[in-house]
Amino acid sequence: ADGAGEAAPTPWMCGHFCAKALAALLEELDAAGAPAAPSLLWQTKSLVQPRGERDEWAALAAMPSSVRRWAAEGEAQSSLRPGCVPAEGAAPDGYRHLMTRVETSPSRTDD
Repeated sequence: ADGAGEAAPTPWMCGHFCAKALAALLEELDAAGAPAAPSLLWQTKSLVQPRGERDEWAALAAMPSSVRRWAAEGEAQSSLRPGCVPAEGAAPDGYRHLMTRVETSPSRTDD
């Protein structure tokens, strides 16, 4: 609970991205031989799903077809939002309500 006695949001595990990191770790461990001690994958996730000023849906649509096919193969799902948002043939309104608008700083360049 927070200071006002309200229930705090429950952290979640992002299986989509964590699974990719775990797969890479397992490949590296396999290539190195069996580990002598237990291994640990530690991945953190923010309680906030940030949404910046850039339209991520339009950016995905502008990607090469190979990237769009790759994105379409991964059925991103969440216990907080049952179902999935297909990368093709759907709209971002199915998940944007879960995101928090954040200000992005302008790009910095070194002179």
